[in-house]
Amino acid sequence: IAALNVFCSQTLQASAYSDLVNSYGPVAYWRLGETSGTTAIDETGNHNGTYQNGYTFGQAGAVEGDSNTSVDFAGNANDRVQVTSFDVSGSGITLMAWFRADAMEDVRLISKANGTNIPDHWWMLGINSATQLKFRLKINGTTQELQPTVSTMSTGTWYFAVATYDGSTMRLYLNGSQVGSASYSGTVSTSGSVNVGVGNQPSGAGDRAVNGRLDEVAVFDK
Repeated sequence: IAALNVFCSQTLQASAYSDLVNSYGPVAYWRLGETSGTTAIDETGNHNGTYQNGYTFGQAGAVEGDSNTSVDFAGNANDRVQVTSFDVSGSGITLMAWFRADAMEDVRLISKANGTNIPDHWWMLGINSATQLKFRLKINGTTQELQPTVSTMSTGTWYFAVATYDGSTMRLYLNGSQVGSASYSGTVSTSGSVNVGVGNQPSGAGDRAVNGRLDEVAVFDK
């Protein structure tokens, strides 16, 4: 995953990006390049999602030269891709996404949660209103939060965000560079009743909707 993080943060040929992500065996991978309908296709075939409320297909994506486009969310309550519950078990997880914000707000790029407070999250990669990345992860039943103090993001620019946990350390990366870490140990907690939201909290868990474009969102169990 470390190599994947570095390579994906660089400019790749269009076909190379998705091929590389798939080669690492994601648990779920939504390219968000749909042009019609309401289904967000998971490349693994296991966790298709449903687009809800305000979104615009066919926006230029993060990967240069790729005909697979991105989706633009309006930032309204209930804008999201809703995904039925799935878990990442064991002692490793990676969350990654490309985003281009129209406004820097407290948002969720991807979130498995039943509320907006820290203990309500099983895993989450997001941004706060101070333009900092944010990573929440429930380990052995207790949710930890990693939120670095670095603030380097602005609107109208594509960024590659990655959150990882390897059984001993939570880490956050922005465009391939580590921006925060914290030591925790244990296994990733699971719940078959808690759904997943892409671009927001899942339905019924409060709203932290992305205002801007989202592309190439993936989850790994390592």
